[in-house]
Amino acid sequence: MAHTTTIIGPETTIQGAVTGQGPLSVEGAVHGQITLEHDLTIADTGSVHGEVRVREAIVHGHLEGTLVATERLILSPS
Repeated sequence: MAHTTTIIGPETTIQGAVTGQGPLSVEGAVHGQITLEHDLTIADTGSVHGEVRVREAIVHGHLEGTLVATERLILSPS
């Protein structure tokens, strides 16, 4: 089953927990816990402050907190 990626836009800030079954792309900011059954991408413009538990994480932007990726973690040189 194909999953649609949810995008938190560059001018959006989420305060609180984010949970889901599909992939998530953060171009804005999340202050709180992220728990996904799928993948998380933090874009160059994105920032996450909190605990993250995902299958796969791709980090281009800023992450401050604990990250648990059960299958794969990709860190951008930026």
